Amino acid sequence: MSPVLCTSTPGTKWEYSNTNYWVLGHVVATVSGMSWEDYVRTHIFSPAGMLHSGFVSDEPTFTDFATPYWAGPKNDGPLEPAPVMLEAWPGGAGAIVSTVGDLAAWDTALASGKIVSHDDYALMSAPARLADGKPTNYGMGLAADEHEGHERVAHGGGTNGSVTSNSTYPDDKLNIIVLENSLRGDPNAIESAVLESIYPDALAAARSPAKGEDLNVRPRVVRLIDQLLSGTLPASELSPAMQQVLSPDQQKASAAHFETFGPPIAVIFKGSQENASGTTTYVYRIQFAHADETFVVVIDKTTGMVDGMTIRPAG
Repeated sequence: MSPVLCTSTPGTKWEYSNTNYWVLGHVVATVSGMSWEDYVRTHIFSPAGMLHSGFVSDEPTFTDFATPYWAGPKNDGPLEPAPVMLEAWPGGAGAIVSTVGDLAAWDTALASGKIVSHDDYALMSAPARLADGKPTNYGMGLAADEHEGHERVAHGGGTNGSVTSNSTYPDDKLNIIVLENSLRGDPNAIESAVLESIYPDALAAARSPAKGEDLNVRPRVVRLIDQLLSGTLPASELSPAMQQVLSPDQQKASAAHFETFGPPIAVIFKGSQENASGTTTYVYRIQFAHADETFVVVIDKTTGMVDGMTIRPAG
């Protein structure tokens, strides 16, 4: 967590800030006269029936605590137990240790009026609007959006070695909660896979192309995918940094991994973004015979070289 300096005029921009929640935790403690931890235990854990939740400082007392793993500060090394996080660091922006069952209880209690009023929950779960009327995808504490054609209220989180997602689909009366104890995990991909397995229309939406594809770029993207899957990406396509990442040995390993997915059936455009660094990021969904994956490629607009490339579970 790092402080965020906001230089925009109030009401003209939305930007998530952990620092604001850290400050809010101190405000709650000061106003209530209780420590942040005691306040949460009394006013959240207890009314919600969260019997298996605590804080980072409680971890040594949890006999079934899942050890979090990371791969170093740059996420480029072997997996190893993550360093212990000091509770004072995240404060009101995190530090809670919980279970899937307790988070389900929290979702139910929050939406039913046990934690805040129904009116306050409506503010939390409805997209806020900027001064010009433009909607954001965030309410007063919860993300509010549409995922693969289904209305969703959600929030994710992550600390040293752990990543999570907690999503409620109110119209479907469905909660999908994913907790992973590795920074190499992808809870959003698991959430999407669960949603798509339940609702065929969600899978159809996920496989529908986005608007605005640059048809001049598509042939190169398809060629890059074919070369990556066959382990034959030429160095001439890659920036010097990417040549180190996608060495011939790494390409062979990747190609062997993706052989189990079966042949690619479709390459579906999902969006693109111009970056301040002078690159453009293109996102595609690859439909294989046995799985769907997300393909992301970053192309330098000056050199035309690939400056980033990943294939990960679709989500």
